[in-house]
Amino acid sequence: MNSKVIGALLCIIIVIAIISLKSKKEEVVLPPVTPEHVFVGQFEMNVKGYTGAERLCVVIDGVTYPNKEGYEIGTGVTNISIGTDSLVDLSKVKLIDVSPTKDADGSDTNIRVQSIYINKNVNENMRKFLYKDKFTDFNYVSNGLLFFGGEYTFLSASPLDAPVGYTGDPGSIEILARGDSGSEEIRVLVGDVTYPAPYGTLNEDGTVSNGAYKLTAKEGRLFIRLPQVVDFSKVQIHFWNKTVDPDTLLDRNVRVRSIILNGDGVNIRSRLMQLGKDTNYLLYGSLIWGGYYHITPIPPVVANLGRVEINAFGQTGVEGLRVSVDGTSYPALAGNVLDDGTVSTGSYVLSDMGTRIVIDTPKPVDLSKLRLIFTNDSYDPVTKIDREIRIQSIYINGLPSNVVSRLFRSGVTADALASLRNGSMSVGGEYSFV
Repeated sequence: MNSKVIGALLCIIIVIAIISLKSKKEEVVLPPVTPEHVFVGQFEMNVKGYTGAERLCVVIDGVTYPNKEGYEIGTGVTNISIGTDSLVDLSKVKLIDVSPTKDADGSDTNIRVQSIYINKNVNENMRKFLYKDKFTDFNYVSNGLLFFGGEYTFLSASPLDAPVGYTGDPGSIEILARGDSGSEEIRVLVGDVTYPAPYGTLNEDGTVSNGAYKLTAKEGRLFIRLPQVVDFSKVQIHFWNKTVDPDTLLDRNVRVRSIILNGDGVNIRSRLMQLGKDTNYLLYGSLIWGGYYHITPIPPVVANLGRVEINAFGQTGVEGLRVSVDGTSYPALAGNVLDDGTVSTGSYVLSDMGTRIVIDTPKPVDLSKLRLIFTNDSYDPVTKIDREIRIQSIYINGLPSNVVSRLFRSGVTADALASLRNGSMSVGGEYSFV
C-alpha cells in the first residue's frame, strides 16, 4: 500500500472521529419521563348559559373547581371535566351558580345543564338527581334548568329502605319522592303483601318494622326488591298519615317524581290514580289526599284500531299542542266545525298542572307518521315569560313503552335535541320521531 493511500485512509479516520466528537457534544440529554397521573374518578358535565355571563363552581368533597370565580359558561355548550383521586360520590357534590343576576345588557342570567356523568359512566345522565330545595319546582331543576341561582345538590342514590334477602331477584319498585312537611309516611302494596311489613313485625335482619316508609322534605329514593317481576296493576301506594303536621303546622302532601317498576327505566308516575280525584294533580305526582292510590294500566286497544296518549304540561299554562296522525289533525284545524257543532281552536291547551290527551285512531298508529306541533310558542322580552312544553310520557297503540325519548326536530342544536329527548319542547313548530 503506497503512502498516498495510507494518507487518504488516515484523513477519513480523522474526519469520522471529528464528526463523532461533535455529535457527542451536541447530544441533548432528555429528562426522565414522568408517568401521566391517572385519575380514579371523574365528574363531567355539559352546560350552557343564556347570556354568556354565567359562571358555575363545582364542589367535590369540599374542593372547589376551578376556583371561587367559577367556570365561564358561554351561550354554546361548555364541557367541564374534572378528574379525582377517588370515585365521585354524588352526595358530596354541589353546583354553585355564582353568575351575576343580570348581564351587561340587563338580561337575566340562567344556566341550562345538558348532561352530568360521573366516573366515566355515560349510560346514566345524573342530571335527573339535581336538587335545589323543597320550594323549588323539581320539574325545572331535574331537567337542568338552573333558574334559581345559588347552590344545588344531588339526591341520595341510596335507598331509604330495602327489604333484605331479595338480592338478584327480578322484580323491583323504585319510587323517588318527598314530603311537604318532611313527616309524611307511605306504604307500598303489591297484591296482598305490604311493604314495609305491618308495624311490630320482626324483619329478617332482626329489626322490628315501623310499618311505613318515612319521607323527608328532601327527595329520596325508596327501593324495594321483589322475588318476582311486578305487575303494575297489583301495585298501590298508601298515603296513610294525611293530616297537618302538629309540630310544623304544615299540610302533609307527598310529591312523587318517578315510579319505575322492574328496572325498565319507564316512569309511570302519570298513571297514578285515586278514584274521584283530580287527575291534573296526579299526573305530576302530587298526592294531596290520604288513602290508597293505584296505578292504572294502559287501556287495551281494540284490534285494528290505534291510540296516542300524551301526558304533558305547559310552562305558562296556555301552551297549544296539535297532534297529526298520518296527515289527520287532532283536534281539527282551527275554524273547522266539529261533530258537536262547536268550532275547533286547532290545539289542545296544556295546563301548567298537567294534561292528558288521548286520541283514538281508525288504524294502528305508525310512529314514523306521528307529528306533534307546538302551535303558539312565544317569548316576551319584557316579562321574560317563555312558553315551553314539557312532555312526560307518550304511549302508542296501548303499548307500555314511553316513546318520548325518540322525539326529534331537524335543525336544532345538539344540546337542544338532548333536552327534547327528555321531553322539553322549547321551540315552536313541528316535531317528529326517530
